[in-house]
Amino acid sequence: ESSGSDPCTTVTVNGVTIVDCNNTGSSGGNPGGPCKLLKVGFGGGLQPDEHPCPPPIGGGGGASGKAPLSPKDQARYEKLKDEAIDQILNNPDCIAFLCSHGIDPIELAFTIRSQYAFNGGKSTITMGDAGLVSPSSNPAVQDVINRMMDMTVQQFFKNSPTVMGISQLGDIDTYYRPGKAGITEGNIIHEGLHNSGFSDDDLKTAFGKPADAPTSVINDALKEGGCIN
Repeated sequence: ESSGSDPCTTVTVNGVTIVDCNNTGSSGGNPGGPCKLLKVGFGGGLQPDEHPCPPPIGGGGGASGKAPLSPKDQARYEKLKDEAIDQILNNPDCIAFLCSHGIDPIELAFTIRSQYAFNGGKSTITMGDAGLVSPSSNPAVQDVINRMMDMTVQQFFKNSPTVMGISQLGDIDTYYRPGKAGITEGNIIHEGLHNSGFSDDDLKTAFGKPADAPTSVINDALKEGGCIN
């Protein structure tokens, strides 16, 4: 049992209550190390008092045609991922922005923490096997999807020069365009939202953007909300 003053600080930003606590116990994936915990209150409720701190997973392996990031890109990715998580959990403006749009900052941070990052420019796994395309009830769209199923991720990136990343919707695999253009703090958060189950259309709607707007408006909204440095 610990004694002393309350280790939590309560802050209210734009009607959102943020309870900021420090945990130095041994629970979670970082035994004995400090682990910043947040309880974010919105919509009449608080998140559970305790959240585990999972260890970083990194970029996974290169099995089944999933190409790992280069050592340089992996180092860049890990650094920017840590910065993204810090921004999501510790910037009150970002927390308020996410909460006001129905996005749980803690769940998003954990999803990004668990994300597997691969080199989209070198991955020979097909889009179908990678879980990057799903069926559509629209016959015209389904025809396009059928052609994409057998396309490799590498070919997809070659055919789509403006695409910086693509993710499994609701799962943790993400393929990035190699280099500084693809691996950015904003793109890591953007793809983390897809890993959390939000499609581009979902995010455009949530952020009040036109349906036909380019997906770059999602990063613009995240930056305006204080989630991207």
